[in-house]
Amino acid sequence: MHYSERYKKIIDESIEECYRLFNSDSIEDLIKLNSKLDLIVSCSRLEDHLNICLLTEKIKYIVDSLVTGHKINSDIRSLVMKYLSTIKQDLISQNHSLDLSLIDNIKNSYDQIKRNERDYIYTKRLNCLLISSDKYLCGIVLNAVDESITVTVSENYQKSFERAETEHFDVVMCDVVGIDPIIDDFIFTFSKKTPISIICRTNDMQLILNIARFGIKYVIMGDVLGIKYLTKSLHAIYSEWIRDMKKFSLKPVLENPGTKVIFRDMLLTELPIYQKIKSYFTNEIDVNPVIKESYSIKVNELVKSNSDLIDLLVKEKYLTKEKVKHYITCPNCKSVDLDISYSCHKCGNNLFIKYDEVITHDECGYKGLKNTFTIGDRFYCPGCKVRFVDFEDCTKRSSYFCQNCLRYFEEPDLSYKCNFCDFGPFRHISSNLRSIYKYEINSLLKKEFKKNFLILQKLSDYLIREGYVLSFNEKSTKNTTSEIFFDLIARSRDQTIIVIILSSDLEYNIELLYHLELLRSEQNNFIPLVISLEEPSQLIFNLLSKFNINLIISSVENEILSRFKKYFHGRIQDVNNKD
Repeated sequence: MHYSERYKKIIDESIEECYRLFNSDSIEDLIKLNSKLDLIVSCSRLEDHLNICLLTEKIKYIVDSLVTGHKINSDIRSLVMKYLSTIKQDLISQNHSLDLSLIDNIKNSYDQIKRNERDYIYTKRLNCLLISSDKYLCGIVLNAVDESITVTVSENYQKSFERAETEHFDVVMCDVVGIDPIIDDFIFTFSKKTPISIICRTNDMQLILNIARFGIKYVIMGDVLGIKYLTKSLHAIYSEWIRDMKKFSLKPVLENPGTKVIFRDMLLTELPIYQKIKSYFTNEIDVNPVIKESYSIKVNELVKSNSDLIDLLVKEKYLTKEKVKHYITCPNCKSVDLDISYSCHKCGNNLFIKYDEVITHDECGYKGLKNTFTIGDRFYCPGCKVRFVDFEDCTKRSSYFCQNCLRYFEEPDLSYKCNFCDFGPFRHISSNLRSIYKYEINSLLKKEFKKNFLILQKLSDYLIREGYVLSFNEKSTKNTTSEIFFDLIARSRDQTIIVIILSSDLEYNIELLYHLELLRSEQNNFIPLVISLEEPSQLIFNLLSKFNINLIISSVENEILSRFKKYFHGRIQDVNNKD
């Protein structure tokens, strides 16, 4: 075996191009570098040079992690350059042996570097909202961030409520000199779905403690040092938020029958749960009766009988809670079962008539119906006796007419009486207000919920019928350093089936497959299955082929179940034939 001249020329030129691309801080160049590494892998396979092929794949693993959002520093540069040089040296010396210790050294070195990383290249462009009326501070912030961050400025919290509701922001920055109710309301409404950071321009520890009391852990000091490192701080806030979201274990909600019903029905209907007022408060999804019957939607009955379940899911951040409006309640007993009365502002009479067109003469203010202004074919104002040709100087609008004091008014007076304790009548100013909320699935977890509640639903039902005991989102027993969970584990007396669904995080997928292979190498009668909702990367295909793990590419639960049955029965038949 030897390296052909053509092969040496292609690899040598590719490595030189890799040197150039890796010295650039551009994400586009990192992506091009990936393509060059793919070329080296492909050529090495064609000529069966596994030593260079595997070494390049390990280098590509590092570059892949950088492209998908990790940070890069000088140590990582040195590491990649070193192993690219090793490939060149193997070409020159005609070395064809695979150094397994070298492969392990790459992984161990990279793991160590990741723990000690300091310098950044940002592969995620952040869209941030800055809430501040201070134009000087806004100018400083806009000048401090680099091209990896887009900042939208909102001058007050009233406007910010609408922006944060309708637009997507990766981080929200709040300019705070003191805590007031509207800031409290904003933080409460949006902190569950977007990381909120506070720009604090004072060393007042009491203010910082108050901020912490509102659940905000991201504080950016508005001093010279804080502004200098603002770009790093915002990327660090976003990365930490995403990392924390990934730490959520879905196991508690997957194994609780009540929460499984809630999330399944919310995902099927794609509707939020609203608090509503009837003669009492209730939580429910406003779902069409036909849909409710077709999909056997049971969430409304469940949340009515167990309202604490919703609050628990909000507390654990599985659901987000957003204030919608306020309702009036009885000041005596807090009941919402109120009788509303309408009356005349002047005399309090309850009998009045509504007219769609009442004319007001703007000059003197006289109000009346059109026939009161008409005498023959001319128009006169009964109030000031002025004659006019038409009603250009008059205003026309709908109004009420009191049958007791004969006055017109646009809106009647409102009063309430409690049907529960008979308290009243009372005016709305004397009543209490109760907030009404809506609940939605945390957007950061929606994909995870969907794949577990919908994609695995029929597969889970089938395995239960086959006599398996199921466990969801179980942590790998071999996983001691990172948060790796298997989506579904099905166990019988003599067999274990592990199902994983690939995520959009390449590095996480690689670790999943690594732990899957570790378990399979140590257990008998072990069946691994990988599901991908979309076409995975070539690197994942390579690993699945290397580990001989079956892959199903589909997002349709019926297709997944059908293909699993075919694969499952094929495996059982193979085992029986061996016996």
